[in-house]
Amino acid sequence: MKRRLRFIVISMAVILFCIFCWYINIPENKADRILKSIMQDYEKTVNIFYTGFVDLGEDSITIGESEYYLIEGEYKTLDDLEELLAKVYTSDTANRILLQSTDGNEPIIIEQEGRLYRKDAYDSGFSFEIPVESAVKMSNDEWKIEAVSAVNEDYLVCIILEKENNQWKIREMTERERESK
Repeated sequence: MKRRLRFIVISMAVILFCIFCWYINIPENKADRILKSIMQDYEKTVNIFYTGFVDLGEDSITIGESEYYLIEGEYKTLDDLEELLAKVYTSDTANRILLQSTDGNEPIIIEQEGRLYRKDAYDSGFSFEIPVESAVKMSNDEWKIEAVSAVNEDYLVCIILEKENNQWKIREMTERERESK
């Protein structure tokens, strides 16, 4: 009787372990785990670089015809923002976002006297919802993921993840309209 009970317990443990291994290797579940690991920092980048939903202080400066508001919080310099972007995006993508936000005649973000300021501009960026709709492993170092847009459920956010320095990072994001069913 003990032998039979032991066999049943071991068999159930093996079956549950196999189900667990199968479940965690489903592409969508794996993509969800990867995105959840960078989601907190990703949302910070969206708030700072796109939506402007950061704590903007009362202090403001005017450059040309644009008014810039002090960004309050943990990010004090452009170097801080560069470090944040490097946690989320591949180096090429991080550099492109930083350049688009800080370059030109009327940049969105500026650093003046060691303080960061942001123009009151709005772009929704690519906010998305987890769980993802689909995930395809393109190679050991690249995934293509589609997630529902957090701004408009009629759109999908297409995310290309790439492994850089042994960490998953966003290489590219685009948005497309969902195909009607």
